[in-house]
Amino acid sequence: MSPAVTNEPSLISQLLQRMNSTRPIQFKLIKDLEIGKCFPIQAFEKLSRGFGEAIEAELVVNEAESVIVTLPNRYLALFDENILRTYQPNTMGLVYKGQVGRAYDLEFRELRPALDLSLRPRLAQDVPPADE
Repeated sequence: MSPAVTNEPSLISQLLQRMNSTRPIQFKLIKDLEIGKCFPIQAFEKLSRGFGEAIEAELVVNEAESVIVTLPNRYLALFDENILRTYQPNTMGLVYKGQVGRAYDLEFRELRPALDLSLRPRLAQDVPPADE
C-alpha cells in the first residue's frame, strides 16, 4: 500500500519555511547603540538569570534587522506580567542619549503610526504639469 499523496506541505517544510523567514537578531550592549536615534521597541521579555531577573527589549534597527538589549536594573520594578503581556509592538521607542557617570541615559518615547500619504489631499505641487 502506497502512502497517500496530499497537496499540503509537510511539517518539516512548514518548519523550514518559518525558520528561514525569521529576521536575524543579535545581542548588543546599550552603549553600542547609535546615540540620539529612536529605535522602535518590538517586544519586552522578563528573564531569570543566574544573578537575578532582567528585562530585555527587542529593538528594530531596520526592516531586516533587530537587536536585543538588556535594560538597566532600575527598570525591572516597572514591568509586571500584565505590562509584558499587553505591550503592543512598535508603540514605544528607545533613545540612547549617552552615559551619565557609569549609568546609561535612556529616554522612552511614544511612537505614533506612520501616516498613509496616499490618503492625504493632493497638493498642487504633487500634480505634474500638463503638456501644452
